[in-house]
Amino acid sequence: MRSGVAISTHSLGAYFQLGFGRSPDACFEALCGATVVRYGLELDYRFRPGEFVSPWVGVGLGYQFATAQLVSDDGERLAGSRQRRGFDLGHANAGLDLRLNRTLSVGPYVSTSLGRYRKTDSVDIPGDSRRFHVWIQPGVRMQLHF
Repeated sequence: MRSGVAISTHSLGAYFQLGFGRSPDACFEALCGATVVRYGLELDYRFRPGEFVSPWVGVGLGYQFATAQLVSDDGERLAGSRQRRGFDLGHANAGLDLRLNRTLSVGPYVSTSLGRYRKTDSVDIPGDSRRFHVWIQPGVRMQLHF
C-alpha cells in the first residue's frame, strides 16, 4: 500500500508492504512460514502523467523486518520463531500505468531493493556478521487519483 502526493511528474509518498511465504528449503528442511514487512518513503517520476500509458520509475528507502516461524514435524504446533530487523538501504522501481478512467490506473511493475538486517530478535548482529540481501518483487499496482 502506498499513499502520496503527486505534483506534475513527481510524487512523494509513504509505502507499506506485507508479504507471506512458506518454504521447506529456507528453513533447513523444516517447514516454516515467513512474514516480511517493509515501510518507508518513496519518490516516483512519471514520464507521461495523465496519458493512457504512463511509464514511471521510483526510488526509496525505509525499514524492514522478517519473521520466520518454525513448525513442528507433525505440522500441529509452532516450534519457534526468529525475527530479523534492519534498514531497506534503497530500492528502485519501474512500471507502466494504464489509465482506465479519471480516477483509476493499473499496471505492471518490478521493484528491487537492497537491505541489511541489524538485529535478530532483540540482539544486535555484530558488524562483521551482517549480510546484505536483495528483494526482487514483480507485481501489479493500482492507483486511485483524486
